[in-house]
Amino acid sequence: ALLAHAARARDFERGDATLEQLRATPGHDLATAEVIAAYLAARDDLAGAVESLRSAPNIDEDDRAIATARLLRREGEDDEAARMLLERADRGGSVGVWTEVVSIRLENNEIEEASRIMERAQQRYPDDARLQALRGAVNLVGGTEGAAAAMAAINAAIALQNAPPEMRELGLALERHVGGRTTVEQYIGS
Repeated sequence: ALLAHAARARDFERGDATLEQLRATPGHDLATAEVIAAYLAARDDLAGAVESLRSAPNIDEDDRAIATARLLRREGEDDEAARMLLERADRGGSVGVWTEVVSIRLENNEIEEASRIMERAQQRYPDDARLQALRGAVNLVGGTEGAAAAMAAINAAIALQNAPPEMRELGLALERHVGGRTTVEQYIGS
């Protein structure tokens, strides 16, 4: 908390002292590594921030890649973030890595690239609910499917057994919102 406050206040003297204390403490978790990186970025040391995440011990490689990408994005480096995530994805990255890079391309209105990456992700993880839902979103944004078809794909993903709890909650919320209809497709069609 002290380091984050020092970064916001641009109190680098106090921040540097806190940074040294943190660095002297072994075994940082991901959240601590992200705070250190954010502080270094606030000091206009993006290279040092990225390196601090890359060299932080005890952090899952996929979590490290996602955290680094988010840091790069905050600094306006979307292309570098996507490049780095794709590199990790190609080395066996998790679904989270794939969804993060697709999201970057979607947010930058690079629909064709998002679709190409989506295809690669689904080849690696063909039954993943998150990717199936994201495919529906990519198709909707890209105009390759109408809203009803895209929402049907999202509904199908929500119904899968491997759908994470937050997706199941989304499905329940949508069901409540659409007045008891069983699918969003029925809602759109009414």
